[in-house]
Amino acid sequence: MANVALECDLGEIDGDVKVQREKHGETRICAVSPTLPHRPVDMQTEVPKPPTPLSQDDIVIQYGLHSVQGHRAEMEDDHKCVHKGQADPLTPAGTDQEDGKFDQDDDNYTPQPNTSFFGVYDGHAGTAAANFLRKNLHRVILRHPKLLEEPELAAKEGIAKVEDDFMQYAEEQRLDAGSTLAIVLIIGTDLIVANVGDSEVVLNRKGTPMVLTTIHNMKKNEKEEDRIRKLGGRIHHKRLGHPKYNPSFFSIAVTRSIGDVFFKTGKFTEGKDSGLIADADTRKVTLTKDDRFVIMGCDGLWDVMTHQQAVDFTEVRVGQGKTCQTISEELVNEALALGSTDNITALVITLRPPKPRINPSG
Repeated sequence: MANVALECDLGEIDGDVKVQREKHGETRICAVSPTLPHRPVDMQTEVPKPPTPLSQDDIVIQYGLHSVQGHRAEMEDDHKCVHKGQADPLTPAGTDQEDGKFDQDDDNYTPQPNTSFFGVYDGHAGTAAANFLRKNLHRVILRHPKLLEEPELAAKEGIAKVEDDFMQYAEEQRLDAGSTLAIVLIIGTDLIVANVGDSEVVLNRKGTPMVLTTIHNMKKNEKEEDRIRKLGGRIHHKRLGHPKYNPSFFSIAVTRSIGDVFFKTGKFTEGKDSGLIADADTRKVTLTKDDRFVIMGCDGLWDVMTHQQAVDFTEVRVGQGKTCQTISEELVNEALALGSTDNITALVITLRPPKPRINPSG
């Protein structure tokens, strides 16, 4: 527990004052009430006030996204943003023929008016899985009949359906591609997060990063390693090894993903379970007045920045009045400067109206 420095004018404290010097040089000031002479009140201990809830009118969503290929040979990241029914014009439907048969009516629907969807997808072994998610996941979830009543269930079932659809398509087209995902739903004053793999979502709550995703790899999540071991899966340098072929040559960094037929179907595994699954973890929080913004990113961002670094970096720029688009670009550039060698995607979502900037000249 960190020591707390307390400064006050002792003359402002009614009653007798006792100064107790504790271990490690920590000083504790206790005020003794004259009516209760032997009952000290520890002024270090404060009951935290519960965060003030928000109303729907308090939430003003703005967002910006930036994505770069970085030092990789191919750009495999993708994304989708649907803010209150308005699809991001940077991610139009039907631009890729390889998975086009599933996107006939990509944005021909009307989601709930106070619902927004944001997704970042980090593909591997090609772009097909991430592109498929960009075209299909949002509309499957936003059309779910229980979206408003049970949004976490809607997210999980939507992800499971898109996994099934893509696995069928990938087998037909002989595609090895896979992808991680992280999505954010904002429904009224609730924030719902779901993820598969190692893309992450962080909420800034009063300057402290609130991590809303669960990492699905063995380098950062011992529970995932335990799960793989119990299944009899193969582990190679904290990577998930193929159950049939030499894991020195055939392994994957994540323990959960969309797609990856080569690791999941009996045709390639001889019926052995690799442990690679597409089960999503979800989280739901009610937004408060302490919540300022959300940062979403693929591992190209989080491999070189801590959650606190990203929150501090973004908070400074929000305070300077910069747009979400500019901040997302600067986050990506910072990740490059810190040595990221992966594709990098950063999506910044502010939740409250920007604070008015004071002109010092009056």
